Amino acid sequence: GFEGEITFIDIDFNSCQGVDRNNNLENFYQRLVNEGMADSSQLQEIRDNYIVGDHQCDEYISSWFDERGYAAGFADPDWVYIFGRKDLETPGHDYSAKLFEDAFKARPNAIVRRICPGCIESHRDLFYRR
Repeated sequence: GFEGEITFIDIDFNSCQGVDRNNNLENFYQRLVNEGMADSSQLQEIRDNYIVGDHQCDEYISSWFDERGYAAGFADPDWVYIFGRKDLETPGHDYSAKLFEDAFKARPNAIVRRICPGCIESHRDLFYRR
């Protein structure tokens, strides 16, 4: 048989053309129901399972992570945290190049771990060894 693997995705954004307003999934699906391209039970399923309400996405996403025990940031007792951006919290002090070298040399293995949640899957958790 044939097997494939997605290695790159490029998405062009097009707004949802809804009944009363654009860029609104519920209004878009209502338009599909009105045009006979979907039925009302499908719209109800979307409302029950996917629609969180206007301006509620951040709150919903946060509660979704909390319910599953996920937290933003980095916590691993086996690694010395040096630097983070965006969702990876920053420690209370900055590491200069010298402090980094001293911490690196003090470790039993000369390994640097790089975590990048926004990178492609194969590059999210990398280890560099000198």
